[in-house]
Amino acid sequence: MFKKTIKFLATIALSFVLGVFISRNSYSRVEVSGHSMDYTLKDGEKLWVNNLPFKEYKLNDIVVANESGVRVVKRIVGLPNDRLIFVGDTLYRNGKAVEEGYVIDEGYEKGLLKAEITVPEGEYFLLGDNRDVSNDSRYFGTVTKSQLQGKVIGVE
Repeated sequence: MFKKTIKFLATIALSFVLGVFISRNSYSRVEVSGHSMDYTLKDGEKLWVNNLPFKEYKLNDIVVANESGVRVVKRIVGLPNDRLIFVGDTLYRNGKAVEEGYVIDEGYEKGLLKAEITVPEGEYFLLGDNRDVSNDSRYFGTVTKSQLQGKVIGVE
């Protein structure tokens, strides 16, 4: 009886420790710093981020990425092998205009997308929603999947 009780308590303790480890490594909180995602996200807002490494990233996902040691919050606008270019203020992906109702800027700098680029295999193209002030893939280029630290799943 005593051995069964000890085994049961050890199982509960292991389950608790494993649960804490998984929850702490699966989700995190990040604070928005700056105005590059206005007006979708605001400076100072707290975000919940899914950090699970096996997830897939899709177009329009808002993600946290590591760009030269700095965490940035941006939107995925280009997946591997996508062709991207700006014509005026309209983003074209694979020859089709992208509907971007969240962008209100006009006449912003197009950076790398002044000419058509193809997103390399295994990489992503990120843009901020507030294009006038965003330091994004137009300037630092594409990011690898390993640079993506998670997908934003909620706002506090």
